[in-house]
Amino acid sequence: MQREPYLQSYTERSKRTAAFFNLYVAAKGTLYHTPFFREPAARGEKSEMNNKVWRLTQTQNKQRLFAFCGILAPILFTLLVIIASLLRPGYSEIHNFISDLGVGPYAIIQNTNFVIFGLLSIGFALGLRGGLPAPLGRALKASVLLVVIFGFGILLAGVFPENYLAGGLHTLASSAAFLSIIAAQLLVWHGLRGKDSAVWGRYRTYSLISGLLSLILVWFSSSTDYPGAAQRIFLAVPWIWIEVTGLKLYSLTKATEPPRALESLTAPS
Repeated sequence: MQREPYLQSYTERSKRTAAFFNLYVAAKGTLYHTPFFREPAARGEKSEMNNKVWRLTQTQNKQRLFAFCGILAPILFTLLVIIASLLRPGYSEIHNFISDLGVGPYAIIQNTNFVIFGLLSIGFALGLRGGLPAPLGRALKASVLLVVIFGFGILLAGVFPENYLAGGLHTLASSAAFLSIIAAQLLVWHGLRGKDSAVWGRYRTYSLISGLLSLILVWFSSSTDYPGAAQRIFLAVPWIWIEVTGLKLYSLTKATEPPRALESLTAPS
């Protein structure tokens, strides 16, 4: 029995409508997984996640730069002191202070060395602030401030050499710098008490030993017939501490790479 024409037309239209609807649903499901056609909420979550990873990457890059300041500063300072000593006729590493290189022939080398070392030390202090375990207590905050004072003191020692105003400003700046870096080491040891021993335990002990040894050597250097050699032995201790700390801070930036951060952000909570 044949259907009425209007019933046959209605049935065909229904089939076509159902086919188009199924095609629409399939197309929407496919397009949803493309970045451009995703729902606004999903695109917003992805954008926020990318921004977090980008900010983390920028923070890590800055921290590595500041840590590298601590790595570079002692090495560059030592090399420039050696160069300035070799260029100075009659200069004795055993009897003459390093500051003596800031007066006379080629004084610009050592005075510039002081300024560069001071600036790098200030950058190192910023790395110390970002690399020490949070929250920073009073001792750790004070240690960062003392490293900043140390950097400014060394910088001013280059701006005001020994022959400026009878060396008064130079002596004041350098003395403040030396005392600050000694105290900073001891405060780092004190401030790291109770922190993760697996990460900071050995470094904390090292900071204590380095600080106490610096105290002993600064006293010894003031009462010896070989002031140049005694000063160099004393300076080697905090200089090495800066180097070791810079390497420590740099290694900590490797602990959380952006891909790992991305995994932690995308992991279900």
